[in-house]
Amino acid sequence: MEPTELSKFTLLQKMGKGGVGTVYRARDNDTGRIVALKTFTPDQDRPPQRIRRLRDREVKMLASIRHPNVIRYFESGQYRDCFYYTMEFVEDSLLKLQRSNKPLSLLDKVHILRQSADALVEIHQKGVIHRDVKPGNILLDRDPNGAFHVKLTDLGIAKDVSESDIVREGANHQVPGTAKYLSPEQITHVALDGRSDVFSLGIVAYQLLTGAKPFNAEAPGGYLTANLEQEATPLDHISEDLPAWLCRMLEKMMAKDRQERYDSETLARDLALAEQHLIRGTPLVEEANSLSIFYRPSGQQEPVRKRRFGRIAASTWITALAVLIAGGMAADLLWPGASAGPHADLKRARRLANGGAPWYALALLRDLPTDKMDPPDAAAVRRLSLSSQDTLGSASYRCAIYMLEQDRRPEAEVLLRQMEDMFPQSSWTDRLRHELEAR
Repeated sequence: MEPTELSKFTLLQKMGKGGVGTVYRARDNDTGRIVALKTFTPDQDRPPQRIRRLRDREVKMLASIRHPNVIRYFESGQYRDCFYYTMEFVEDSLLKLQRSNKPLSLLDKVHILRQSADALVEIHQKGVIHRDVKPGNILLDRDPNGAFHVKLTDLGIAKDVSESDIVREGANHQVPGTAKYLSPEQITHVALDGRSDVFSLGIVAYQLLTGAKPFNAEAPGGYLTANLEQEATPLDHISEDLPAWLCRMLEKMMAKDRQERYDSETLARDLALAEQHLIRGTPLVEEANSLSIFYRPSGQQEPVRKRRFGRIAASTWITALAVLIAGGMAADLLWPGASAGPHADLKRARRLANGGAPWYALALLRDLPTDKMDPPDAAAVRRLSLSSQDTLGSASYRCAIYMLEQDRRPEAEVLLRQMEDMFPQSSWTDRLRHELEAR
């Protein structure tokens, strides 16, 4: 029978069990706070002294890290023969989100990956390698605006680079971690650095962005061979809607040779550039870091102009877009003459969307005769239209939030009506509607 009380905590729900510990959702009866409580119980193979060392080692690493995208440590203790520590509780995870099959915009996906990379930067700077980056360890909360907020968790098998070796639980020669997400260095027992975690996050990213597995493999043994030897299925075989620059980022994250792979800091910076590109249309240019896929030495391009949202800038932009789409002028302005045909127009729209011009892509897509197109092309039109609406809707949403912060509610309401006309399928339109209703 599961215990219901442990020291000052009431154990409310068992959340998961690992090799040496069990995690519960619990209530601190002194403060009323809901926490995640991890217990470490001695057994015949692990006496109390060993269990306490394992707990203290994990606590030491977790307590040294204070970052908004890493789960926060609270306290540790011992109750009878059970050692424990507590941390903040977050119920949802990327794994649960993926299993729910809830559709996400490209911006939401990049947002989740960018925050995950930020968490890795922090733990790597503290001299810690996670070694078990996977969807179940990427917890998801919501920020005040309803956007996803990542909390990386579970340092149970993390390695401090100052350690000469690490205590391994389980069978002899068992590779610590989850087979599907292990880096080539983990599999071959090579000394690790932070780029090992980047490889694991690359597999997470591949699945998140495509909904498919990168390798044709099953069972733990097959995953080990695939991660070590197989090349990932080309992304254009899985999805034609991913931007070319994002495909290059994935390839760099999953490079077998870690010398060709991202380090976590460069990855985080590239993902931040990508996020701002999707939100505001800013150029994908990195002038300082030559390891970036967006690197261009200073002077090889026009300077990036900082954009400021003035009192009319947001509404002017959205109104101009409304005229462009509603008037059906975009295609005539960009591509004079008759249409090249639905299939060719779909390809052209895809290139525009991937090239950072979703507004033109949407203008081209709106009049395509999906009822007369082949089913795969019609489905692609719907997917690309939804993706373009979400990209544009996210920028509009942020404009509206800016207006609300400036006490300009009437303008935000006008912007919502325009979004409802132009981006009716965008999740950002619903999000803004709920935001206005809540205020």
